[in-house]
Amino acid sequence: MDVQHYDVHLRIDRDDPTLRGRATLTVHLDDTVDALRLGFSGLRLDSLRVDGVAVDGRRRGSILSIPGPWPPKPYRVDIQYTGEPSTGYYRKEVGDDTVRFTDSWPTRGRGWLPGVHHPSDPATLRLTLDAPIGPDVVATGALIRRDTLQTGHVRTSWSLDVPAPTYAFGFAVADFDAAADTTVMGLPLGVYSLPGAASMAPALPTVARAAEALTELLGPYPYANYRAAHVPIAYAGMENVSLAFIDPTLSGAAQATVLVHELAHQWFGNHVVLDDWHDLWLSEGMATFLAIYAMERQDALAARARWIELARLSPQRRRSMVPLVRPTEAEPDAHLTWVVYEKGASVLYLLRQTVGEA
Repeated sequence: MDVQHYDVHLRIDRDDPTLRGRATLTVHLDDTVDALRLGFSGLRLDSLRVDGVAVDGRRRGSILSIPGPWPPKPYRVDIQYTGEPSTGYYRKEVGDDTVRFTDSWPTRGRGWLPGVHHPSDPATLRLTLDAPIGPDVVATGALIRRDTLQTGHVRTSWSLDVPAPTYAFGFAVADFDAAADTTVMGLPLGVYSLPGAASMAPALPTVARAAEALTELLGPYPYANYRAAHVPIAYAGMENVSLAFIDPTLSGAAQATVLVHELAHQWFGNHVVLDDWHDLWLSEGMATFLAIYAMERQDALAARARWIELARLSPQRRRSMVPLVRPTEAEPDAHLTWVVYEKGASVLYLLRQTVGEA
């Protein structure tokens, strides 16, 4: 079951946590299946149609099943839904502002988007957001339209024309304090900083030079732009396709490092996708490796120190050492340790030293 495209329309109200959504999925089947199965959690199912015909769906946990059989061909699945998401979409107070944002990794996206939430099924996206007038809206893809509605909302439409996994789909609604942008090799780069947080604007030259180095090494940047927004997420950064989310408590060199790490993910993780979650080191290890590779072009001594830091095995690391690939570990969170990041990058460094950069 291959979801090739998502067309999603969401309405966000100022004081109401309810999300009102409509999603149209273009689904392709190579073989007959007994049911169409989609990850979908916590929201009320208002309407369900396949190729324009109303059908019944069965909910079991976080899975929506549409009984078949369904013979191989393309299908259009239309889903309307309403509710307060329990996962994947959040509202947090930052100063005097309410920041609304998504966190779709690894499968939390099912809380706002019915779909196949597996890294091996990337898709394109058209995302339309009706958000309250006033706050800024940023989202995955390129902004293609902006309209003011009589309902007191601003409608923005975003288009992602190159496939990416659903865990990298995202958006944020907030009063960003400052925006800054630049262009390198025709690629638009931009940052959106929250009030009170260290501005990301000073890191833009570092990101631009990294984009040049990675393009030279890996080939053209896959998407229309690369932007980053401050969002109160639980980790340093999230590689949403074309729109990284960055922890607003970061500053200085740490902030720049995370911005470059998430930039590298646009090639590895978002464009070149994982076959399964146990291959996570090929995304996180590669992004860690590439961020230091880009650093070599700007500060060779700092990069050398970072390589040495990666290779150091503390007693704690020796005790927690596991293989890079653990096929029996089904839960993605089980792989989020230093192993996939630092050990993965060290393995790539050793490969580079052994077989040569070319």
